[in-house]
Amino acid sequence: MKIKYKPWAKVLMYLVEAIVIILSVFPILWVIMSSFKTNGEILSSPLALPAHFSLDTFIDIFQKYSFPTYFFNSLLAAGVSTLVSLLFYAMGAYVIAKFEFPGRKLLFALFTITLLVPSHSKTQPIFSLITKLNLYDSIWGVTLVYLSAGMAMSIFVLKAGFMAIPKSLDEAATLDGASFFRTFWTINLPLAKSALATAGILMFLGNWNRVLLCLVADRFGLAAHTAHRAGVLHQRIFLQLHPAVCRAYHCHSARHHPVCACTGSGAGQRGRFRCQGLMERKPAYEI
Repeated sequence: MKIKYKPWAKVLMYLVEAIVIILSVFPILWVIMSSFKTNGEILSSPLALPAHFSLDTFIDIFQKYSFPTYFFNSLLAAGVSTLVSLLFYAMGAYVIAKFEFPGRKLLFALFTITLLVPSHSKTQPIFSLITKLNLYDSIWGVTLVYLSAGMAMSIFVLKAGFMAIPKSLDEAATLDGASFFRTFWTINLPLAKSALATAGILMFLGNWNRVLLCLVADRFGLAAHTAHRAGVLHQRIFLQLHPAVCRAYHCHSARHHPVCACTGSGAGQRGRFRCQGLMERKPAYEI
């Protein structure tokens, strides 16, 4: 039955739809428009059209950086981790959804409760594990980290997808002599393709945008070597510092400079970040 709306209701619906579309499309259009501007134009007139279309930004990406390599590495790590994890998580979700065994509900609850654990709290254990496996600063170390990143969310989505498939199909397949794996692979997995697509998209986007865990497993990010001294956790961190910070506070002007961060000293405490030859003089200008 077709619902008939009053004229004012239609106008209100179209107005809300237009606002949502504008809010969704405007950031994308702004990024595309700003890519043809210089940095000065972006800062002086961020919402104006480019005074003249410049391709310097695109040229700098390929001349100054190995952009194709970066893009391929990100695509490989995110794609491989998504495909492999989907296969294994689908197996686990299928068993949890279709079979009764002791501790089934507890196991699913443990998977689900990990969604409440902040990703920042897992950086140190992940770093220690990657270094012990000799996978630090390798694409396979990053891929391994990505494999486990979306486990709870994927099992939560896939379990619902498998539960929507009638158990009578599994029973009919068993009567016809199908094995456990054949029932899963040829019957349940194709019927759960909507759940697989949902979990796959969410996992790939999450891995593609997951900068923190990539920094932990790669030498260009947080290269931390931990040691306990007097009950305080000290970390050896290589930071890419602003030139003004290097000139004002550190012993030479190199941008990549090792400092020692005492995580228990408090952000505002003097001497929180120290390096050998630290200069105690006023910065040249405020940043």
